[in-house]
Amino acid sequence: MLTPDPLCLLPAAATVTVSPSSRVLEGDSANLTCHLSSDSPAVPNVTWYHNGQWVAEGSATLVLRRVASRDSGLYRCSASAGGSSRSSPDILLDVLCKYSPPGPSAWYRLDVGHLDMA
Repeated sequence: MLTPDPLCLLPAAATVTVSPSSRVLEGDSANLTCHLSSDSPAVPNVTWYHNGQWVAEGSATLVLRRVASRDSGLYRCSASAGGSSRSSPDILLDVLCKYSPPGPSAWYRLDVGHLDMA
């Protein structure tokens, strides 16, 4: 009996998208989705990483509620099946700090030390 090659069960590629945007205000939510391209019927196990550290496992969507500055950084997903795995490229989640002075709205960007006014 032939056994399928584990590499054939995995998606050819994995990518991550962020909605509504990869730039999110502190306190808002962000949804990261791992998209897998494959003709394989196998359902891989998805693992999420933030700045190289394990975050969650199982779901192809990672929901971040009430994001904070500590949630900024690089995210990637890894899909595994049959002992082999494929990882997505890193994607940057940029959490913008909300600042509410009297008058116009402003956000301080921690990543570049820049103040945006609206």
